[in-house]
Amino acid sequence: MIGPNSSTTVRALCFQAALWLLFVSAGTEIALAGNDSEALGRAEALLNKCWYMEALGRLQDIVEHERDSEVKARALLIIGQTYEAYLDQKEIALTYYENVLADFPQSAAAADALLSSGVIYFDQKDYSKAHGIFKRYMQAYPQSIRYKSAAAWADIAAPLMAAPAQEAIAVVPPPAAPVPETPLTMSTADAILRVLTHRNLNQIKIRSAQTITVTQEENRQRIHVGGGPLLFSIKARQVTVNGKIMNAAAFRLESTNSVLEVNGRAFRGAFVIAVENNGLTAVNHISTEQYLYGVMPAEMPADWPMEALMAQAVAARTYALYMRERNFEKTYDLEADTASQVYGGLAMENRRTSKAVDQTRGQVITHEGRLIAAYYHSNSGGHTEDPGDVWNARIPYLRGIPDQYSATALNGDWEYFLSYDEVARRLRQCGLRIGQVAQLKTQGKSRSGRNMKVLVVSDKGVRPFTGSQFRMTMGETKLKSTLFQMIPYRKGILLRGRGYGHGVGMSQWGAKHMAGLGSNYREILRYYYYGVQIVALRS
Repeated sequence: MIGPNSSTTVRALCFQAALWLLFVSAGTEIALAGNDSEALGRAEALLNKCWYMEALGRLQDIVEHERDSEVKARALLIIGQTYEAYLDQKEIALTYYENVLADFPQSAAAADALLSSGVIYFDQKDYSKAHGIFKRYMQAYPQSIRYKSAAAWADIAAPLMAAPAQEAIAVVPPPAAPVPETPLTMSTADAILRVLTHRNLNQIKIRSAQTITVTQEENRQRIHVGGGPLLFSIKARQVTVNGKIMNAAAFRLESTNSVLEVNGRAFRGAFVIAVENNGLTAVNHISTEQYLYGVMPAEMPADWPMEALMAQAVAARTYALYMRERNFEKTYDLEADTASQVYGGLAMENRRTSKAVDQTRGQVITHEGRLIAAYYHSNSGGHTEDPGDVWNARIPYLRGIPDQYSATALNGDWEYFLSYDEVARRLRQCGLRIGQVAQLKTQGKSRSGRNMKVLVVSDKGVRPFTGSQFRMTMGETKLKSTLFQMIPYRKGILLRGRGYGHGVGMSQWGAKHMAGLGSNYREILRYYYYGVQIVALRS
């Protein structure tokens, strides 16, 4: 806690916050820009979709198999940045930065790893170590464009180097009893979310039963107040509205009744229509609770038990706000499809699912005071998965546990025939040089029984995939999970499996079963997420 005589600390922390925003944005961009590895490119694509743990799996695969030391060092750096900036696991991030510095000290990634380490130690109030690292950076990289940033960090850390000893006197050890569930201060209830609903379109038609106001985003100048419809079109990167050329690239649209119809579908809230990659995008700016009204019916059947619906509402709210915190530098926080959470707008809303949202209003899941990455899936097949097994990601609140509540679910068992020709075709679509596939093998089982690796044997050799990679490549709706057995059958493989989804976090069918047996939504969430609290956000 900052005391009454700590104006220097206040200024330092404010300066730290400003520099940190620049650092995260610039550091990640530098790490990902211009890489010449297809594997790194695919990992970058996953990060851009905010599929952080899936990206970690790809990056770890690069570390294990890549021969190019620069590519391997960069992969280690991006793993560290992902843990630090997106998953709130700074101690884990430090181990990866230290690996870069120890194993690849001459690599281009080493500079970023060194400066990142200093930032983490500063954030942990180990100012002496942070100061030493910033000075070390200045000595090693005097020509770096980030030399001045390191110097600024060092100047801030220098007068604070004695602070830890003073602060240690006031530190109170954590209580033995569970911490009471108090309101979270880092986010606010019903924050505005930005949801990407349309992208890369030539035209977007807007209607409303009430007055529509259109302003230019850059200067807030009004260009239209009145009725619709309005037709936004793009040609040669110029936007026209009802045929009139506009000298702007982004527009904000609002209606007096807060409902807009976009390409025939009704949405609550406002919209921003903008030019992006020679096409038009539409981003819905909507309050968290209203967003959840349009998410819930798409993610869980409305006729399921109310306590299961309430658990889903809290998980979906937590996931949405978690992504909002990490996407402030982008033009949107979430996508309206399975890349984030399926969102159908006003047309999707249902009375029962909206009631579940209202009854849990503002409630989120936290671990050690931070929002969690509230992963969930359809059916665990009898045992949830540890992300360390499926994606090589270590997250303390996501642990694989026996899940008897999902073992007897209606959609628990499945079969899928996969021909060798289909395997080869899908791999070639991904840009992999694959010959005639002769055999598929599994290698290793996780603690939940899922396949750790799949080996594709062809006339060009053996190509290993993680179970998750193989499932994504073959199609996640057909190959429903990695909890399967392979049976050779007619120039292919018959797959017999259990469960649906990656298996990490809450099982929706398990939540339904628990609710049917009398568990409330808090008990359901605490069962599937380890060591968490359910807290209410402050308004």
